[in-house]
Amino acid sequence: MSQTQHSTAVLFVEDEPLHVEMVQAILDASTNPQWTLSRAGSVQEAMQHLAEETPDVLLLDLDLSDSEGIDTFERIKPLADGRPIVVLSGLDDEDTTSRLMELGAQDFLSKSELDPKALIRCIKRAIDRQQLVDRTERLVEDLKRREENLRHVVSGSSDAMLVTDPEGSVLFANPAAADLFERPAHDLLGTRPELPLDPGGPRDVRFDRGPDEVRIASLNVVEIDWENSKALLATLQDVTERRFAESQIRSIEQRQSLFHRLKSVEGLARGVAHQFNNVIAAISGSVELAAMDWADVTTAPVPESMNNIRDAAARGAELTRQLVGFAGMPSETKSAVVFSDLIQDIASFLGIMAGSKCQLECDSPAEMPPFRADASQMRQAIGNLVSNAAEALGDGGGTIRITTGEFDADEGYLRECVGSEGMRPGSYVFLQVQDGGKGMERETIRRMFDPFFTTSGKGRGLGLAAVMGIVRGHGGGVHAASEMPGGSSIRLLFPITLKPNSTGVRAKPALLQGGTVLVVEDEEDVMMMTLAMLSRLGLTCLEARDGDQALKLFSENREKIDVVLLDLILPGMNGVDAYGKIRELDGQVPIIICSGCEQQEVMPRIQVTGRTDYLQKPYESRDLVEKLREILTKS
Repeated sequence: MSQTQHSTAVLFVEDEPLHVEMVQAILDASTNPQWTLSRAGSVQEAMQHLAEETPDVLLLDLDLSDSEGIDTFERIKPLADGRPIVVLSGLDDEDTTSRLMELGAQDFLSKSELDPKALIRCIKRAIDRQQLVDRTERLVEDLKRREENLRHVVSGSSDAMLVTDPEGSVLFANPAAADLFERPAHDLLGTRPELPLDPGGPRDVRFDRGPDEVRIASLNVVEIDWENSKALLATLQDVTERRFAESQIRSIEQRQSLFHRLKSVEGLARGVAHQFNNVIAAISGSVELAAMDWADVTTAPVPESMNNIRDAAARGAELTRQLVGFAGMPSETKSAVVFSDLIQDIASFLGIMAGSKCQLECDSPAEMPPFRADASQMRQAIGNLVSNAAEALGDGGGTIRITTGEFDADEGYLRECVGSEGMRPGSYVFLQVQDGGKGMERETIRRMFDPFFTTSGKGRGLGLAAVMGIVRGHGGGVHAASEMPGGSSIRLLFPITLKPNSTGVRAKPALLQGGTVLVVEDEEDVMMMTLAMLSRLGLTCLEARDGDQALKLFSENREKIDVVLLDLILPGMNGVDAYGKIRELDGQVPIIICSGCEQQEVMPRIQVTGRTDYLQKPYESRDLVEKLREILTKS
């Protein structure tokens, strides 16, 4: 029952109704204050009542239906939430009374000698006494809290605090001030620090702390009252390290600005590589078509000018690969690479990279599985690792050991690799470069692949960053290990994506037995080359230069279209969306995705359903013929 205005709430825990009526009559006869009596007939009922209401005072009988004696008090006391409890019981012995007082009862009255005035007086006294205790506890807690706050503000502050008189003589110094000036706090009393104590701030001030040490502090001065007199409170924060850090941050920001400029160049490299790849695809395809036309009309060798065009296209492809490697993009022109053969081909080049004072040792098995990679980028990565090892050996030189082989990597090993997020346990080919230098600390290993990070003082810190970009572009990982002293080793791991016999010579493309292909390509040169190639193979072509046009043509000609050749980068509706729309119209029509990127980079972006194949640009006519023959034969 809730308390009303000017009414004192009493909860009487009593199982005898007669006693409750008697107490009710006593309270009704007393009008100062007004009383509100609630009754609980058991400890269980009292618990329910106290869970819902908070009375001003409890009257408690010890002998109840579900509890008796002191145990009753001990069960009720924790639920009273600090409210006073007056025991009103038939038990009347000194031991019980003393024990109840020790447990926290405010008073004890015997039912056999119950006097109305004594009951009212006892209840009022219990309430007054509890209120006094509550106020006293609040005051004590408030004082403790204020004292604690003051102690933390002053003594526990990391800022030095000085109280001075208007002339600058120190009246008080906290421990932080003693630390800042390296003098005991009591020695500072009465001194006059050489500080500008004009009210205001914050402002930086310099002061000498010893003959060879100058510190910088942020000073703030305010006027205060101190022991009934005017005074100044000077707060000083030592900012020496902060100002040094800020200067370092400015230096880092300058480096970041350079990095962002390089990122812009990287973005440009990506764009140029993509566009240049389309040009190369058109040139290479056109040369291939021209060579076919030449062979159809004469048995004479292909003209030298045509070979020159082919060589120029190859040089352009090499430039594109270099741009791709700089940007950390997946290479667009990969082939089967065997590390042992690659090391043998560039042995003289690696010797130059190592320098005259370093000796190269190579350990490569005679038989190694090939993997799909850009040989030019692999050469660049190996050269960077050898150059890095030579720098680690220093002017004294030493031995650089190159090891290649096949390696079964488990989950634990891959977790130690950098850039291994998409790698799974299994067999990998590896190339490892090991030096006998002084080794690397843990922090150096952690940052060694960061752009611009270098410990040699030479170069720009981009060599290993470029290696990391190349490895990422090939779906591989890097494992670095070092001992101090003892040298370091860096191992590059690449997934085995080709079988040993996957590089054989393929047969010359032959004509196909009819069929209709929807070609979706926005680059005009690539479109013309593709149409000419497909027409030469005996196929009918429908051409679309964006996703919307492709969808319209497919809707109008879906019954006669056998294959869709779909580029991904298109104006308007892109290739990914166009794929989904075509699949909504026909879930079975074969679709060949064309892109300059690697298949593992592109395909996760597409919700693949039905017959879906992949062809990487730039492709030869034989690649396209084999894919189309396989599809058209099955259909």
